[in-house]
Amino acid sequence: MKRALTAVCLSMVLAAPMAHAKMDGGMSHERGMRMEKRIDEMFSQLDLTAEQKKLIEANRAKNKESRRAIMQEMKNSMKATGDELKKTDLDMAKITALHEEQKKLFNKMSDDRFKSVLEVRKILTKEQFIKFLEMMEKRVKHDNPFKEQ
Repeated sequence: MKRALTAVCLSMVLAAPMAHAKMDGGMSHERGMRMEKRIDEMFSQLDLTAEQKKLIEANRAKNKESRRAIMQEMKNSMKATGDELKKTDLDMAKITALHEEQKKLFNKMSDDRFKSVLEVRKILTKEQFIKFLEMMEKRVKHDNPFKEQ
């Protein structure tokens, strides 16, 4: 039982870097193009002023660099965890510390996303922000693989 549990945990940790191969902050060209198209459509639907577009683009650029750095840290930490799990002598303190680091990085990403939304809220009018939230809600429902059929 203990060996089976260890094997399952090891496979999950080792598979994670492969599942997140683009965790260095990069993305496929196709995905990037789809995202740019959605952003352009959102700008159009929100009827942003030139100044609002400029401010939102600056916000996106700032957050992109931060996100890229966090994703690189996450990738490094996940690789280190996988390397530790492959060792004959398991260092639980080190693995636990790496896991704690990963949780902190995920929390930082979440906090950064939240701050970004708050910054967008400052840029948009009340009506634009309500429309923005509605568009985001539709996107989440559309992109959610766990939604009820």
